[in-house]
Amino acid sequence: MEKRRNVPKIRFDGFFDDIDSAHNQDIRDEIEKALQKLNKTENVKHIYREILNAIDNKKINPDEDVFVVKRRYFTQARNHMIEAFATTWFVDKNELYSSAIQYMVGADPIPNIGSIIDSKRFDQYKVVHPEAKPLRYGPEMKRQWRKTLDECVVPLDDELK
Repeated sequence: MEKRRNVPKIRFDGFFDDIDSAHNQDIRDEIEKALQKLNKTENVKHIYREILNAIDNKKINPDEDVFVVKRRYFTQARNHMIEAFATTWFVDKNELYSSAIQYMVGADPIPNIGSIIDSKRFDQYKVVHPEAKPLRYGPEMKRQWRKTLDECVVPLDDELK
């Protein structure tokens, strides 16, 4: 069994005591500038704004560890992206999760892409998209999955590291 390091917890209590609110425009402007300098994607910026709004609206317990909050928000966003893709393209979400865990930007082929394609339910996709062609569905779904991985899933995962 691995020993746990004694890492001090970082908490929110007292974090915003010297300012009126995290919603204070000066503070938000500073956070936005920092995010711009760090070259974060819009998805990542959006999650940080959600966290700030939750702090403002007292939806986050001030005693809660910052890293726990961050992990919860980014994991929920990542899971939502994967599940939305599964719903849109009528493929198995578990196959997408398996692919996402293994994926590294630029990987070719996309990990687990064969199982994702095998899990497709084109007949159900065709009901929603009557103009869809079977020979175009697979390649387009694959392109969109790579785009989702590169632009959404990987940046969210990077924030969890």
